[in-house]
Amino acid sequence: MLLNLLKDSLTFYRHNFVFLAMIVLPFSICVGLFKLVFNQSALPASDLMANPSIPVLLMLMLHPISQAAVILAIAASVDGHYPSLPSLWRQGLRLWFPVAAVTFLYAAAILGGLSMLLIPGLYFMVRFTFAEYAVVLHKQHPLDAMRSSWILSKGYFWLLMNGLLLITALIYFPALMLTSVLDKLQVAPLIGEFLPSQLFSVLGTFYTVFVFRVFHQAQSEAKTTPDA
Repeated sequence: MLLNLLKDSLTFYRHNFVFLAMIVLPFSICVGLFKLVFNQSALPASDLMANPSIPVLLMLMLHPISQAAVILAIAASVDGHYPSLPSLWRQGLRLWFPVAAVTFLYAAAILGGLSMLLIPGLYFMVRFTFAEYAVVLHKQHPLDAMRSSWILSKGYFWLLMNGLLLITALIYFPALMLTSVLDKLQVAPLIGEFLPSQLFSVLGTFYTVFVFRVFHQAQSEAKTTPDA
């Protein structure tokens, strides 16, 4: 089943690569350019804008919009519809608070699990991975979305875990190795930092496609076996 789901996800990803890239790149480029300028600036250490957490905060502010837009785009594309980019971004903006809230709860659960040991953190990461989809597609309250994800992912833990690990091994490890090599070569920041970050943002949408595929199947099976 895992290989079939990955194959379906890869086929969808290839066919919609440009569409997905156009959704996330404006946000990723904004963050990347800000970080590039931020790291090259010579602001005094006491200046508020010299705080290294500022680029991270910007990324956290924009992530809920782009992530919601990607999920909505995938759902629409499955039905053969391709909404305009501005409409997707507007919908993502309207969903900013619930997506940001569920992202915070998700991160808190993972960090709480990691504080106990690595395995609980990974377990929580997988069991709550459907929460964003429940918030975006079903407009659930963040807490309800977390609860729904926990219930719906019960029989899909190993499928999700193995799929996410395999995607990381096939896509992210080579990209991380490339970044490491560029860093050691001390190339210009535009090549060594900015361009890899844009690559990561586009490749990251494949995770979203795969999880959406599993989420859709889990929902379909839950409808056919409501007592399960």
